[in-house]
Amino acid sequence: MAIGNLDKAVDEFILNRMNEIGMNQPNALSEAYANFENAAKTLRDSLPDELLPLFRECENAFSIFDAEIQETFYRAGFADAVCLITGITSS
Repeated sequence: MAIGNLDKAVDEFILNRMNEIGMNQPNALSEAYANFENAAKTLRDSLPDELLPLFRECENAFSIFDAEIQETFYRAGFADAVCLITGITSS
């Protein structure tokens, strides 16, 4: 039961942290995202209509990929912080 509560607390912490960073992104991240969005819009606007469904599929896949990357790195960072604070390592 304690592990389940810890897992839930970690999940909640990570979600809150991701939301917090999302609302206060570093300038470099905001700039990189804006560049990506501009490039994606330019590409989308230049595609023929029959390729737009494929473009949307790629956009959706990238969104899921990006979310998974963020969660993976937050979890890794959180785990590293716990190891640093407690001195416990997972070997």
